[in-house]
Amino acid sequence: MHNLIYDETWSVEDIVKEAHKLIGKKLGEIDKSGWLDPNRSERSDKGRIGNMIQADYFGIYFNIENNLNSTLHGVLEFIVT
Repeated sequence: MHNLIYDETWSVEDIVKEAHKLIGKKLGEIDKSGWLDPNRSERSDKGRIGNMIQADYFGIYFNIENNLNSTLHGVLEFIVT
């Protein structure tokens, strides 16, 4: 099981290095919190896959009050393609 927890000591390079480890993984391998559950209320949210990776892989939990889901180190944004 993956227990990665991001912290602010990481460099941009550290984040990118970890993100590259996701290449080739299936979404079901990453989903530890039921983001892909068809009954989940956020199911129709187009950003749910990015939120899942952010929360379940990197350990960065969505906080609507400070919009932590959008940037890291003031420069990186989670974009899932």
